Amino acid sequence: MKSDRTGLLIVAASLMAIAAIVYLVFESQHEQRLASIRTQGVSIVRALSGVPYEQLAPGGSQQNILQVLRHGARDNEFAYVGIVSAQGIAVNEVVADGLIIPPATMPTEPSAWLGEARRELAGGQGEVIEFHGPLLAGGELRGFVRLGYRSPGFGVGAGELPFFAAVALPVFLLVPLFYFLLRREIRPVRAANEEISRMIDGDQIGQMQVSATGELGDFMRRFNKFVEIAGARIEGL
Repeated sequence: MKSDRTGLLIVAASLMAIAAIVYLVFESQHEQRLASIRTQGVSIVRALSGVPYEQLAPGGSQQNILQVLRHGARDNEFAYVGIVSAQGIAVNEVVADGLIIPPATMPTEPSAWLGEARRELAGGQGEVIEFHGPLLAGGELRGFVRLGYRSPGFGVGAGELPFFAAVALPVFLLVPLFYFLLRREIRPVRAANEEISRMIDGDQIGQMQVSATGELGDFMRRFNKFVEIAGARIEGL
C-alpha cells in the first residue's frame, strides 16, 4: 500500500510539474503575442496617420489599404479597422466576419490622439486591443483611424496539442525511471528495518545481513561493528 501511495504521489507531482511548465510557456507566448500586436498596431496606425483623410474616406485613392490590413493579418487576430470623424462617427470601415466595431469617444486633447485602449466587442465576443491615431487635412484634425486586434487568450488550441504532448511525454517517461531508482534506494532501508524487527522480536542482538552500497552501506558496517562490540561487552558481564 505504501508503494502504491508513493507511485500515486510521484504521478501527481509529475502532473503538477507538467501543468506548471505548460502554464509558464503559454504565459510567455501570451506576453510575446501582446508585444507583437502592440508593435504592429502602433506601427500601422502611425503609417496610416500619414495618409490624408480624404484618401482613406470612401472614394479615396487609398481606401483599399484597409482591405489589405484585413487579409494581411495572421491567426485571425484582426478585428477591425475604421476611419471615423473627429466626433467618432464611422466613415469607412473593414470588419472581420461577425463583428461590430464597438462605439468609442475619441480624444480631444492632441496628446491623446495617438493611443491604445481595450474595448469589449458586442455580444460577448471577447476583448480587443485598439490603437487609434489622428488623420489630418491641411493641418486640421479631420478624423481618426481605429485599428483593433483580438486580445490573445490562454486557451489550448489544436495547434498547441503537439507542443503539449512533446512537453508531457518526457516527464511521463521519467516517472517510471525515477520510481524504479527510488525503490532501489529504499530497498536496503526496508530490509534493514525488517532485520531490526527480527532482532526485537527474537530479543537478541546480532549483525544485520543486509547488502547496501554508498552511505547506507557505510552505516550498516558501522552498525554491525557497534553490535559486535556491544555483544562482546554483554557477554563479558
